[in-house]
Amino acid sequence: MAITAKQKHKNKLLFFMADPENEFPMRCKFVDVIGITKQTMYKHFTPAELSEIENEGLIMRRTRCAAISARVDKGLIKKAEDGDAAACKLYYQRIEHWSEKTISDQNLKISLPSGIEVNFSTEAMVDGPTKD
Repeated sequence: MAITAKQKHKNKLLFFMADPENEFPMRCKFVDVIGITKQTMYKHFTPAELSEIENEGLIMRRTRCAAISARVDKGLIKKAEDGDAAACKLYYQRIEHWSEKTISDQNLKISLPSGIEVNFSTEAMVDGPTKD
């Protein structure tokens, strides 16, 4: 059974997207990757099908990058174990999904269904209660 033009174009796109050496193409660049006109591309693929191809391409790319990511993680862990403070911080940010957040001084107002309004100050939350 012969491969259809649509499948051939899809395979070309997926092969290109899966390669971490290539910049992931924006949809307007698909025609350059496939080597067809925009009109021909939309003759073969609906926007929903192009979205599916993009998702599949991203999954394939991540799979191919798994070994690279593992080596990077190993290097990061080695630096963290050696006492590199920046590596330790990055390790915990990645593993614990931790991030630094800055809270600005804001007043928050919550209205309860009973009609009661509660006011909070983020300054008090960060600095603790003040003594009068």
